[in-house]
Amino acid sequence: MHPELDNVLQSLFTNRHSVFALINDILSRPRNEEDQRIKFLQEGIERDAADICVRLLTHNPTSPSVSAWALRVARSTLSEVEAMSTNGHSVSESLSNKFGTVYCTWVRSSTCTYQY
Repeated sequence: MHPELDNVLQSLFTNRHSVFALINDILSRPRNEEDQRIKFLQEGIERDAADICVRLLTHNPTSPSVSAWALRVARSTLSEVEAMSTNGHSVSESLSNKFGTVYCTWVRSSTCTYQY
């Protein structure tokens, strides 16, 4: 544990807030260049999103629900790609547009150990 996080943990506990509530509140706020705290936290969540998902996937109690969510996202995305390809878009263009960012993020995180 990091001692500098004790105040954050105590505040979440005392106010009965979850980590999800904290993340949701941070991301729901408009991007405000004047409030450097919110900007910093939003950028951190955005930057670390894939790593957060990987950590939840490899955490045994959350692995089944995260795996099911990822499968639903993959099916939905493939359905969208299929629809785009039948509407005149090339499949490679559709896949590139849909998966380019995800693939790059996956490659960066591929050193993680996945447990299924």
